[in-house]
Amino acid sequence: MLARLPRPAAILFALLMLAVTAWCFSVTPPPIKTAKKGGYTDGRLYHDIAAQVAQGKPYHQAAAELHRAHRYPLKPFFTIARPRKWKSPPSSAGRVFRNCAS
Repeated sequence: MLARLPRPAAILFALLMLAVTAWCFSVTPPPIKTAKKGGYTDGRLYHDIAAQVAQGKPYHQAAAELHRAHRYPLKPFFTIARPRKWKSPPSSAGRVFRNCAS
């Protein structure tokens, strides 16, 4: 592509790419927002949704109510994911997950 450009345009393009690259390395991202210690986390949200579904409430209703209650976004449409059908993990995996959780 650069071979077809006139030399001044190719140099200008190369300098532009160099400037963009330098800018990318100089910009710092905003700090990551984390939940306060003991605050409401995504894991807690999903646990609460599962608990309400286990009590018989429809998934999307439970998810929407909890998202609203804890100020989670409801838009765009894929924010509340469709529930997935999970196969039961092998018994050894279950023990590992239980040990990690405690």
